[in-house]
Formats: sequence, structure tokens, C-alpha cells
Amino acid sequence: MRRELLKMSQDTLAQLMNKKHRTAVSVWEKGKSEPSLSDIRKLAEILSTTTIWLIEGIEEKQITVIEPPTGYVMMKAEEVIEMQRQLLESKDRKLEEKDRELVKKSA
Repeated sequence: MRRELLKMSQDTLAQLMNKKHRTAVSVWEKGKSEPSLSDIRKLAEILSTTTIWLIEGIEEKQITVIEPPTGYVMMKAEEVIEMQRQLLESKDRKLEEKDRELVKKSA
């Protein structure tokens, strides 16, 4: 679809892709074969589009971010891990304080 929009023939695209025959382009378009990842990158460049559009058929602007449910927040994994580490350290300190209190009471 993008090739046709640019009024480019299969032969021209095949040449720009360094393919020997237009057959490579033809089988991609018919869905009989899929281009390699490196071919997809090259196609995106030649056709002035994105790899996402070629693979998924959507523009990057159309990608939506799902909002978290009410009461939840989105956080980076590193931030969550750091919060968990701090919580565990806090619990360890409280346990140590309780142990010292028990030792004082028993003495």
C-alpha cells in the first residue's frame, strides 16, 4: 500500500532493496513470505515510514498508553525495587529494636 501510494513499482523497490528480482517484493505483498528484520528496517527507510507501521499497520501517534486502574500508579521497576529494599531495611531495624528490648527485659 505504501509503495503504491508513492507510485513506486515493485521493480524499483526491489532495486532499492538490492534484490535481484521484483519477486521478493511480490511475495511479501501477497503474504507468501515475510521480509527479514533488516529488510523491514530498509523498507521503512525507503518508503519513508516506520517499522511499526510496516509490521502493525499503525502510526506511532496511534499507540495508546493504557492508564492504570483507579488507585494504582505506574512506576519504574527500579523505583519499586528501591521502595521494597527500604521497607525491608526498616522492618529489620524494628526487629533489632524489639530484640534489644526483649534482652533488656529478660536481664
